Order: sequence, then structure tokens, then C-alpha cells
Amino acid sequence: FVLLGVFMLSLTPSRTHAQTTPAPVELRVMTFNIWVGGELVDFGKVVEAIQLSQADVVGLQEPSGNTRRLADALGWQHANERLHIISKYPLIDPPNGNGQFIYVQVRPGQVVALMNVHLPSDPYGPYLVRDGESLETVLQNERELRLAAIETVLARLPELQQAGIPTMLTGDFNTP
Repeated sequence: FVLLGVFMLSLTPSRTHAQTTPAPVELRVMTFNIWVGGELVDFGKVVEAIQLSQADVVGLQEPSGNTRRLADALGWQHANERLHIISKYPLIDPPNGNGQFIYVQVRPGQVVALMNVHLPSDPYGPYLVRDGESLETVLQNERELRLAAIETVLARLPELQQAGIPTMLTGDFNTP
């Protein structure tokens, strides 16, 4: 599964540089479940898919230890193996990020935050529907399993918003 978004960001200058307004930044963000490290297919096709997308930053799911390998194959210097993020731009792992988000430095002094998740897949909602479970059962499963898994990440959004940091969330949500 591949999803690509192109974002035009108008970044707020720091308070010390309030008299200047930076030009918008186009940032192409992709989420890509490469499924078992991208090795169940030709790994080169995974690289090619990212190149063709013209993504600047990719949140990977299921990289199976190949986060750095994929960044290297793309010629990208920046990879965060804890969050499985690769980037053309520098990545800054803030001390208060706690493995829930990372900064992408789009310009000196200007960052966006990126969160990348891979929510649990089992029991899988579409299979529950297929097997005749009620809507109530499926929704309860989603609340107990996937919503519970993402709540700590989502809880970080207000502090990033209050700091004026644009934030994006990539991931495999494994939800119908």
C-alpha cells in the first residue's frame, strides 16, 4: 500500500525573525508498507516506486531492518530506524519526542513534525465483517485495539500545534 501527499507548508518564522516571512515549502510525504522489508518482491522495485513518487520523506511500515538500506539505495542521507522514516531532508530526533515523532528540517530553523505508526492488524476488521460479525463488534474491536494503540501518539498533537509546528501522520492503520 502506497499513499503520497503533497503539502504546501507556510511555515511561521521564529519570534526572533518575525519581520521575515518564509516562502512556502512543497513537501512530498509518502507512507509505504513495504511488507516484510521489501524482500518479497524485487527490492529494486521498492526503490523505484519511491523514486517515481518523487517523495521527499517516507514513513515506512514493515521495513524489517531495511530502513537504512532503503535510504542508502535512494542516495538519501537521513534515516530514523526507530520510527522507520527516511528523508531527503535532515531528521532531528527531539529529546521530548519519546519515539512518537521526529522533526524534518525543511530549512535551517524550520521543521515539521512527522509521526509514523503501524497499528496492530489482528483481529482484522474486514475479516470480522467477512465472517459475519456485527457492526457493533467490529467497531468495538477498532476502539479497543487500534484506537488504544494510537492514542498516545495523537495525545502529542496539541503540544505540537501550540508550538506552531506543522505535523503529519503516516502509517498503516489496518482499519476498515
